[in-house]
Amino acid sequence: MELSGDASHGHPALDGLLLCQGGIVIAGEEASLYLCSQCNANLRTGTMPQYALANGLYRGRLPAEFQQMTWVEELACSLYRTWNMVTRLYCGLGDEQEKVAAQPRVMSGNTCACDNGVLDYAKVLPRTPANMRELITVSFIGANDLKATYMMPILRIRKPLVWAFLLWSKHNNPVYADIELDRRILDEYPDHDLIPGILKET
Repeated sequence: MELSGDASHGHPALDGLLLCQGGIVIAGEEASLYLCSQCNANLRTGTMPQYALANGLYRGRLPAEFQQMTWVEELACSLYRTWNMVTRLYCGLGDEQEKVAAQPRVMSGNTCACDNGVLDYAKVLPRTPANMRELITVSFIGANDLKATYMMPILRIRKPLVWAFLLWSKHNNPVYADIELDRRILDEYPDHDLIPGILKET
């Protein structure tokens, strides 16, 4: 599959092709490709591998300003609801006194995604704060109260970024072409802050 972009793999026979860089071996003027056994079997029989990007799964490159979106911001813009997230956070103090003074609360934890199949399909975006709280559950373990500042790095919503992404998607991604964008829903979120109500439900 050819790219309209500037994909460069270091060999003229491969440049412009949609390939995983890790599967390419360049030795002088020779170029070799590694294939997984499943893809190799499909290609030998002349069939398209199910999960090949060339099988309609490639949607182009995101502009640079959207490549640093958090998974929470992506979720607010998502069409499909296929899973629920459970995040466990632990609060602990550092070992050295100077580290405690500089960063009195060190957050650590993990997030699990529970596959539920396709539960809903959004017709209006962004998703409401209430819908986001249905998708995300936070369990906090610690002796002190959990403060909003501790959760900001992973559960914040940057409204301008979310809205810009939705506008870009509506004009550049045919899947979003008929989706209604509602600025009033966006206004239910504070600027650069947590999902409303998520701290109370933790």
